[in-house]
Amino acid sequence: MSRSHPRQRSYIDVETSAARFNITPLQGALSLLRAILEATSDGILVVDLQGMILCFNRRFLEMWRIPDHVLSLREDASSLVFVLDQLQDPDGFETKVNELYAQPLADSVDVLKFKDGRIFERYSRPQCIGDTPVARIWIFRDVTDRPPAS
Repeated sequence: MSRSHPRQRSYIDVETSAARFNITPLQGALSLLRAILEATSDGILVVDLQGMILCFNRRFLEMWRIPDHVLSLREDASSLVFVLDQLQDPDGFETKVNELYAQPLADSVDVLKFKDGRIFERYSRPQCIGDTPVARIWIFRDVTDRPPAS
């Protein structure tokens, strides 16, 4: 019995599932990815290199308390303006965002503190097609209730 590469096995699973539900493999893959995005407890935002929002999950909206109409513009700049007032260090937040957009291959992990006492970990990494960065993925984890490291 030969072992297939995990990517091939996943693709075959998508094909099998797609055939069972009479949808295209692409529709099946997109449905699966959307379900995974919505199932995570982290807030996720994906922004292309031109500053347009490509994707986000409901948890992202809840964590940042962003109204739907702000994200309906799909512009990262509009969303940034909305969230800055929530942070203890809005200048530091904006500086880090700009640094990462200027270095599209960089990864980053830091902590964000809010005026209301919430604390988020922020993870960021590029989305690449091959070796070419095409977008930036932002992941936010609420660690407010996590005991401080000793």
